[in-house]
Amino acid sequence: MRQDALLRSGKALENRRPARKKSPVSVVAPMPVEEQVMAIYAATNGHIDDIAVDRVQAWEKDFLAFMRKSWPQVGQAIRKEKVLSKETEAALKEGIEAFRKTPQGAPAPAAAPTGAAAAAAAIKAAK
Repeated sequence: MRQDALLRSGKALENRRPARKKSPVSVVAPMPVEEQVMAIYAATNGHIDDIAVDRVQAWEKDFLAFMRKSWPQVGQAIRKEKVLSKETEAALKEGIEAFRKTPQGAPAPAAAPTGAAAAAAAIKAAK
């Protein structure tokens, strides 16, 4: 009898387990603090205001790669000093301006709306 009860309780537990799905989102690697500082600085100081929302993640990825390659001293200074000094901030601004002149850093139009958003835009335009 006891064994039967244990089997039933085990099946009950098994039935209550949530279904596990593979997440469509890739696992994100931790971002170094200096890169977080550069990305947040760019975002909070208006440097990405004209970047389409659907391009912000790609812009950030390309921007940080550009800064690692072309302006490594900025990240190194932030990591070493643990503050954003006036000199480092000036270099960061120069790096952002230089990146904005590249094809990856320049603003581009947002992708055309699709699905319900396209239908809503068409209805609005028809009125």
